[in-house]
Formats: sequence, structure tokens, C-alpha cells
Amino acid sequence: MYPSTDRSVVSLAARGPVAYGGTSRWGGCGAAPTQASSTVFAYDTATNRKVWEVTPQQGAQAVGSVTLAPNGNLWASVGWNLYNSGTVLRRVSLRPDPQPERLTWSDTNLRFVGSRLYVTIGTAVYSVDTATLHVDQVVADGVSTQTTDVLSRRLYYPSGTSIREVTPSAATVETTAKSPYRLDRCGTGNDRYVIPYEPGVSYYVDGPRKSTGNYATGGRLSVTVKATAQDGWSLTGKTSWALELTDARAAEVVAGSPHHDC
Repeated sequence: MYPSTDRSVVSLAARGPVAYGGTSRWGGCGAAPTQASSTVFAYDTATNRKVWEVTPQQGAQAVGSVTLAPNGNLWASVGWNLYNSGTVLRRVSLRPDPQPERLTWSDTNLRFVGSRLYVTIGTAVYSVDTATLHVDQVVADGVSTQTTDVLSRRLYYPSGTSIREVTPSAATVETTAKSPYRLDRCGTGNDRYVIPYEPGVSYYVDGPRKSTGNYATGGRLSVTVKATAQDGWSLTGKTSWALELTDARAAEVVAGSPHHDC
């Protein structure tokens, strides 16, 4: 597969069957580039086809890093510029410096800690509040390479012979958990409950964590669902629900939900 003509794929992120890639207009050392700009693309691995390809910045040498935010938005870095492909394409500039025209591959690194995006470029690390787009420089100098990783809400980066860490700010993004709901069908064997999707929220059902989906109740007449905030988020509003079921058909709590007649 060749997702982009005459460009090198230098960064990748994925969710489900879709892989998102950043490219460089440069190929092998000594080869003159044939393309004017680098691109970002989406590739469906289930159908083996490219879904889309865009040029975030004219003249860009490379899209050095791509990553997916907890809310599903794609972020890409082109030198000192960041691009967010939410409902509206947004650009965040860390510094006014242009990306010089020279051999460039993966020159940046993007990592999320909760809703906060950390950008490693050159010998520095920047922190971006993705809600307000406010930028702070958290490491001024000393980063050896752009290879970083996250563990227990701390960003780790190499500095010479040492590994150092950045402890994120305690600031969080507020959100409200969507309500789970029941599908109270005929008898108890057909009863089900639905866990919704909400960025920054984890749901737990009678103890264990449950991902988004439609689940059988296993004949239970009551299901307790609790919501907790993920790292970098805080919850407002209701966080616990007791979903009561019956052994006969009852009205669903969400209008228009499917039901079975007895």
C-alpha cells in the first residue's frame, strides 16, 4: 500500500480500523523531493483504501507527529505549528519560526496526559491546554531526542544519560457524564442496558469497568452504574444510576428505544 505519492510516512496513530499518518516530502538521503508539501492522511485498514489526504500547511517539510485526543480529535504537528482536526480546523503556533526547507522526517513528538497535549520539539517541551489553546513551556532546554512516554500522568523524556519527568498541572477539563439507560424487555432474559460514550468519563457496572456498548443484564432486576473522571478531567452533575428492570415489558427510559412485546 502507498498511502501518499512520493512521500515518506513518518508518523502514525490509529483508532479502530483507521490509521492516521503524517508524511514527509523527503525520501531517501540525497534524493530530491518531488512534492511541494507534506500531508496528513486517513487509511481504512479494513477496506485497504485511503479515506482522505490533506495538506495542513503549504510548504511543510514534514508532519513530524500525529496523535488522537481522548475526545477523538486528530492533532498533527508541522514544526512549531499544531493542527487540530475537530469540527473546525484550528492552528496553534508555539513559536513564529518557519519550518526550514531541509531534509526533515520525524522532528516532533505529541503525547496526551488527560486533555493536556505535550509537544516535544528541538530541546524543549511545551504544554497545550486543548480547551483554551493556552501554551506553556514546561522544559526550556535539555531534551536529547523527541522520544517521550507517559506513565501515571507524568511525561518522561531523555536528557543526556538521564530520564527526567514533567508532572502535569492539576487543572482539569469539566464534563458531564451521559446517562446510561435500560432496555426493559419482555421477561428478564432479554433485558439489556446501554453504556454511552463521553470523552473523559469511565463507567463501572456493579464494580468492573465497562466500555461503551449494549450489555445483557444476566437476569438481574437491578444494575448500578457509576461514572468517574479520567485523568485531566472532572465531572459535574450526576455520577451514579440505579437501573431497575422488571420481569415484564416496561417503557424504556429513552424515548424511541426499541422494545419487544410480550
